Amino acid sequence: MEKHPYAIQFRMRGKPRDIIREKAFEIYKQFGLGSAINRRFVPHVLLFGPFQTNSIPDVVRVISEIGSGYEAMYYQMNGYISVDKYSGTFLTLKKRKKALAVKITPSEEVVKLRKEISNRLLDITKPANRRTEKSDEYKFYAKITQGEIDAKFGEIWDFLKTQPVSLPGMFYRITLLGYNRIVYEYDLVQKRLLNRHQALSGRLWKDTYMMSQQQKNTQRPLDAASTIAFYECPDCHNPNIQNMPDGSALCSTCGFTS
Repeated sequence: MEKHPYAIQFRMRGKPRDIIREKAFEIYKQFGLGSAINRRFVPHVLLFGPFQTNSIPDVVRVISEIGSGYEAMYYQMNGYISVDKYSGTFLTLKKRKKALAVKITPSEEVVKLRKEISNRLLDITKPANRRTEKSDEYKFYAKITQGEIDAKFGEIWDFLKTQPVSLPGMFYRITLLGYNRIVYEYDLVQKRLLNRHQALSGRLWKDTYMMSQQQKNTQRPLDAASTIAFYECPDCHNPNIQNMPDGSALCSTCGFTS
């Protein structure tokens, strides 16, 4: 049984998610590491954990109470970094047991939300790395490599340096995982707690996306020239979905309408 089976994260959506998945599969194929990757790999940004708790209801209550004070929030993908495979600590290239990740530049809201969650949960959970959770310099990233890559780390790093990435995105839900499965999600747009079945519902995700379109956005994007998360089809992820005069949305690629 896992010692620290729970974690809280933001799961990535749309183009940022697709880019990370494509890059991960490309790396494992090109460098002969195919057996080391999970085909159901879900790009995500860790907010708290992994951790142990004797009261999931208390953890869920904290997530809901804090999440109710926030809307969907911006982040920016900004290049690649090397992190410790287990602790998430940033590393120099000389150290072993490394993983590669996309560096995430969070909005002020993301930083504030994570800090609130950490402050509340440190009293009722046992995290794997308490010092990391308490740090004011918490690092945000989304891993793109899993398993054993140490032997080819240098080659992969050199390859990624030729593949720059810079893209904005949005976080819509706070996800609580237990034993690598979604337990609950708190929807920042719909302002509701979702059980596992609801969290996996495509219909409810479309509702979340369309509500985010209709709500007036009061946050300033990290890259004001691009706000793709508000103009992306929830079905095929076409970044050029059209907003019609009647307020509906139309995707010219797959025909999605709202």
